[in-house]
Order: sequence, then structure tokens, then C-alpha cells
Amino acid sequence: MKQIPQIYEANKTAIDGYALGSLPDALDCKVTEERNGEFYCELSYPAHGFNADLLKVGRILAVKPNMYGNTQGFRIQEIVKSLDGRMDITAYHVSYDLSNVIVMPFTAANITMARLGLKTNAKPTPSFNFKTDVTTAGTFTVTEPTPLRNLLVGQEGSMVDVYGGELLFDNWDVWLLSSRGKSRNVQIAYGKNLSGFKETDQIAKYDAVVPFAVYNETTYYITSTAVCATAPVVYANGTGSMYGFPKAIALDLSENYSDTAPTDAGLYADAQAYIRRNTTLPTANMSTEYADLAKILGNTERVELCDTVNITVTPYNVFNLTSKVISVTYDVLLDENSKVQVGDRKITLADTLAELTRGTT
Repeated sequence: MKQIPQIYEANKTAIDGYALGSLPDALDCKVTEERNGEFYCELSYPAHGFNADLLKVGRILAVKPNMYGNTQGFRIQEIVKSLDGRMDITAYHVSYDLSNVIVMPFTAANITMARLGLKTNAKPTPSFNFKTDVTTAGTFTVTEPTPLRNLLVGQEGSMVDVYGGELLFDNWDVWLLSSRGKSRNVQIAYGKNLSGFKETDQIAKYDAVVPFAVYNETTYYITSTAVCATAPVVYANGTGSMYGFPKAIALDLSENYSDTAPTDAGLYADAQAYIRRNTTLPTANMSTEYADLAKILGNTERVELCDTVNITVTPYNVFNLTSKVISVTYDVLLDENSKVQVGDRKITLADTLAELTRGTT
């Protein structure tokens, strides 16, 4: 059933029944969301369509972001008017308002305190709630005034970087979930619903770190081979370079030792934790697009962002590869997914590239 986008005033902090009006003449309306990435709506509307005068920069579009989720608010960022009488509107999810909220420096000993600290140290105080089911240990530190949304994802030291997980934006509620998606027995296959496939093999940025920390103007690094057999280098596979040539980086862990002197064991444990978290270094990047059959075949073909599905691409000897949905573009007017991207398969530092074959890890 065709959806009708709604328009709300700029100062709203809830999507409720008090809209300024509806936009029934929409020519096109699509929402794109990426895993821990962009989340935006693109609307095309006739310049003289019903309620076209309500479309103003700063106001909030309300539409469903996918086939199954709650209606979401998207703040209008840009309106482009053309001579053919068409208005093209770009609106970003209301969570992007957090880019205009500055968090003052603070340190939290765990994720619970970090979640609370994001709000209590924010200026001005945001109308958002921060929630999580993640229990990963780790210290969260903000060293300088920083936009709040940057502290969620997208930079070193963000919540996703420190604790892992996947973000779910539900209007003014922000969730950091240990796993947002589900494992679904949906088959994406050549000759069935596969519409695009691309895989690129790349060398990883590095396969080892040299951890160090500065405490009281003294630099500490791992010296004990009993703690780390390859001291001071910590290799991703625990033994040595995967490539036969050096690919290490210096890892500054000083923020973890503001109150106590580093130890070899502490530096080694922190280095291992860093390696485990950083699973986004590209080595084998697979991008797959497919035709969503859920509207035709029902729940057996249901796929949502962050779900895992099975991919078979027989011309490249890819069979039943388990991969994650990383981007969904949803057609609001047709109530169906117009584009689903699966893959972006990225192996961890601990995977041995010498054993990597096309389509498998």
C-alpha cells in the first residue's frame, strides 16, 4: 500500500499525530540506510503539488525507513527547485542533529557510564536517549570538545570503535546493539534474485602493532618475551608477519594509563583488544545487489539491515557464503526495497591472507 509522507515542524521531538500536513503528490521517495553509516531520505515533489509550500529547510519529513520499522523523522537539509516544476529534497535522519551537539571532555570506566556521560556532558543538552545491550568492557574517553554523533561512530575512540556493536536509530532513541540483525535463511543466488556482484581483493593496511604508552613523561613498551614472544611487536596471528615484509603501526595507548604506569601485560592485553575490535580493514571486499522478493513471497524472503544471508554466485565459485546486509534503499511509495547491498566482506587482522581464496575465508 502506498505510503504518504508527512511533514512536521522543525521543533518536534516526537513523530505523533500532530503533523503540519501530508504530501500525497510525491513523485518519488526513497530512504537509504547503511550499517553504522549514512541514513537519509530523498523526496521528489511537484512544486505546485498539495502542501508543497510546507516543504522548508529544517522541517521534518516522516516516512517509514523500511518495510518493517517504525516511521522515522528526517530533517530537510536541502531543497533544489528546477524549471520543470520539480522539487528535489534531501533530508537526513534526526539523529544527525547530534552533529550540532558538543560533548565536553570526560572519562567513563565502562559502557554504562559512557552512555550516561554522552548526555550529561553534552552542550546543549540533546533531546535524545542513549540505550545499549552491549556489555563489552573498556574505558571511554573524550579528550576535547567533540560533536556527539562523531562519538557514536566514524572515528577512533567512538562508541562503536571502543565497544563494538551496531547502531540502531529510532527517531530520538539511539541504540548500540551487540547485534542488530538476525541470521535469516534467505538465499541470494545467480539466476534467482542476484542483480549485481563485485569482489575486489586488497592487501590489509597492517598486520601488527607496536603498543606503547607515555606516563609521567616516560615511554613504556613491551619488553618481556615471556608476556609477548615477539615483543615489542604484537602480531595479529600471534606469530609473525602474514606477508613476509613489515606491516606494523605504532599504537598509542597513553589514554588507558592516565592514573597508573603501564605494564607489559597491560599493554599486551590492550593491543590484543585493539586488534580484535578493528575488523574493518579491507582485504576481500564483496558487494552484492539483489532483487528483494519479500513483497511477493512474504516473510520467508524477509531481509533487514545487518541481517546475514547466504550468497551463491556460481560463475565465481561462491557457494552458500554467509554475508551481512550493509545497505538498504527502501522505496517509500511502493513499500518495497529497491536496492539491497550485501557483503562488503572484510576479514579481521587475525585472518591469514595466504589462505584466502576467492569467495572464502
